[in-house]
Amino acid sequence: MEVLAYVNSNLLVIHNDHSNENNKNLVKSSKETKQQKENRRFSSSVPSVPIASPAANIEVKTLVPQNLSKPSVKGVTLINEAVISKAKDKQVSSDVELAKQNSVAAASAVLNSVNSKTAEDDKTSNKNPENANTELRKPAAAAAAATVSEKKTVKVVKKVDDPIVANFTVEGWPESKSRIATDYVNYDEQTAILQPNQVFLSPDAGDVSQPQVLIAVQSGPKNKELRSEVRRTWGGACKTVHQSWCSVIFVLGEFDDYEVQSKLEEESAEHGDILQETFQDSYNNLTIKSIFILKYYVGAADNLGNKFLLKTDDDSFVHLEALWDLAKSRMAKKSNNLIGYLQLGLKKHHYLPLAHKPTRSNLKRKAWLKWLIPTYMYNKRFFPQFLSGSGYLVTQTGAECLLLKSKTIPIVHLEDVYITGLCASSCHLRREHDKGFKARPMDKISEYQLQTSDIVLHYTSGKMDRFSQQVVDLTNQVDLNDDP
Repeated sequence: MEVLAYVNSNLLVIHNDHSNENNKNLVKSSKETKQQKENRRFSSSVPSVPIASPAANIEVKTLVPQNLSKPSVKGVTLINEAVISKAKDKQVSSDVELAKQNSVAAASAVLNSVNSKTAEDDKTSNKNPENANTELRKPAAAAAAATVSEKKTVKVVKKVDDPIVANFTVEGWPESKSRIATDYVNYDEQTAILQPNQVFLSPDAGDVSQPQVLIAVQSGPKNKELRSEVRRTWGGACKTVHQSWCSVIFVLGEFDDYEVQSKLEEESAEHGDILQETFQDSYNNLTIKSIFILKYYVGAADNLGNKFLLKTDDDSFVHLEALWDLAKSRMAKKSNNLIGYLQLGLKKHHYLPLAHKPTRSNLKRKAWLKWLIPTYMYNKRFFPQFLSGSGYLVTQTGAECLLLKSKTIPIVHLEDVYITGLCASSCHLRREHDKGFKARPMDKISEYQLQTSDIVLHYTSGKMDRFSQQVVDLTNQVDLNDDP
C-alpha cells in the first residue's frame, strides 16, 4: 500500500519496502513550471507532513517531472504527470481556500484596529479642537484598505467665552462674596439703628375675627419726598381713618453720608415710622432689606393668626379699603397663599419666568441691566413663578417659613424672585394672582380712574394725591348707594 503526500512542491510516495538502501536517494526537480511556482506560493503556509523514519520501513519517494523522468531505480517510484497534476490541483484548491479565509480574517482584524484608532482620534479631537482637522491614519494593510471606507473628521469648535459676558458681575455681589444671609442678618438679636413706634397696638388688635395688617414700605435714605407723599395720602389714612387695623413703616439701610443720616434721624423722631437696619442701602441689597422686613414682622406679630404683612415700595399707592376686603377674605379662606401680581413666562415654558442672563444682546438693553442675573448667582434657565415686589400680601405662617428658608437659600439680588419665588417654593407656598395688584406701568396713568378692586398701583409717585381724592369719591359713592 502506498500513500501520496504533497509537500513543498514535492510529491512524496510512502510505501512499505523493507529495503532501506536507497532511502537517501532523493531526486529533485531542477526546473519548475509557471503553474508549479504559483502552487508552491500558496502551499508555503501548509505545514509539512512529517517524514517517517527508515526504522519504520517506510520509504520517502520524490516525484520527478515527466519531462525529466528516467527509468525508475530501486527505491524510487515515478508517477505519471497527470496523476501528479490532479493531486496538486486538489491540494492547491484547498490551499487557496485556506489563504482566502486567512486573508479575510486579517482584513477584519485590521479593520477593527482602524475603527478603534479612529474612535480614539475622535475623542482626542473633541478634547483638543485644534487637532480636529488632523488626517486619519491610512490603513496599515493593503488588504484592509479595500474594505475600510474613509471617515470624514467632524470639526469641533470650542466655544470661546465672550469676555464682556464672562466678566459681568452684579455690583456689590462678586462671585467671591458670600451669599448666605446669616452673614448679613442677625436673626436672633435686635440690630436696628432706628426703630419705629410699636405696631399692632390698636384696641382691636386682639380681635381674632378682624385682620391686622402691617404695611412695610421699602424706601431709600434719600427718598424723603416719596415718604412725605405717602404720609400725606394713603399712609396718613392708615394712621388715622384705618388705625384700628392698619400700621405702616418705612424700611431703609445705612448710607455713607453724615448729613443724610442726620436728616433721617430727625425724620424718624418726628414720625416714628422708620426702621433702619445695619446693611448698605442699595438696589442690589433689596433682598437683605426684605429679610429684615420679615424679621421685624415675625417679631412684632403674636400668635393670634390675624396678622398680615403687605410688602410694597415707596412709589406705590395702596387702596386701603380694597386691602381690608382682601385681608378679610384671606382669613375666611384660611389661606396661606402669597397673593399679588404673578409674574409668568411663556406657555411653552410652562409659564415659568425666564432668568435673563447677561448676553451681549441683553447687555445692550440699559433698562434690563439691573435685572440681569449671572450664572454664578443662578445657574438655571427659568425662575419659579414669583410675585412682583411692588406689592404682595403674606400671612403670619407664610412669613415665618420664608424667614426660616432665607437662612439657607443663597441670596440672589432680585428680592421678589428670592422671597416669593425661591423661598416660597421651598416653603411650598402657592403664589396667587390678583388683578387688584397693578405692577406694570400703565398708559396714561394721569388719566386712570381708580377702581374699587384696585389694591396696589405701582409707579404712582407724584400722582398719589389724585388717587387719594378718587378714594374719597368712591367711598362717598358707596355710602350713597347704601342709603335707603
